[in-house]
Amino acid sequence: MSTSDRPGPVIPPYHHGDLRRTLIAAARNMLDEGGPERLSLREIARRAGVSPAAPYRHFAGLGELLAAVAADGFGKLAADLDDAWSKAVGDPLPALGRAYVRFARANPRLYRLMFGAATDAGPDSPIGLAGREAFARLKAAIAEGGALEENTARIAAVSAWAHVHGLAMLLLDRQIPRIDAVDEEALVAAVTDQFVRGLRARL
Repeated sequence: MSTSDRPGPVIPPYHHGDLRRTLIAAARNMLDEGGPERLSLREIARRAGVSPAAPYRHFAGLGELLAAVAADGFGKLAADLDDAWSKAVGDPLPALGRAYVRFARANPRLYRLMFGAATDAGPDSPIGLAGREAFARLKAAIAEGGALEENTARIAAVSAWAHVHGLAMLLLDRQIPRIDAVDEEALVAAVTDQFVRGLRARL
């Protein structure tokens, strides 16, 4: 059965002016169900309760809609990092690292789309701008430890991002051997805390 033939939940009818947001929500729901290769504009429109031509009012095609979903994902990631920072006690960087990996584990298909779509996007695209917003949280958290020269802070932030992204992908791909009596949450916390201690010692 093709994607367009398969029944699925219909998003409640959109209110005037909310078509773009409604389409992004419908695409995100379909993404969570089966990955980007299962999506079609026709089925997204059906679930949004609009005509097959309606998505073209806002998006040139499926790729542009998926880029909007990815950018929206970066916005949600930034919000999760902000929430983790607001609740952190002491150094916020370990809390941000745990929140980052938690987001990836909770949204595996969205997370993969965010970084897959970003490979074809320029730095000033919606995805590029949204990604920089998330990166800015890590850089700001690093700066909490004291005044740093700009390049030093940037390199440290890239190092932190590489660490949490790599850890997230290893977990999503189930490439980390199981450690007896250590669940994934505890493993993420231990690895992240160890990385941050080493990073702070080098700054």
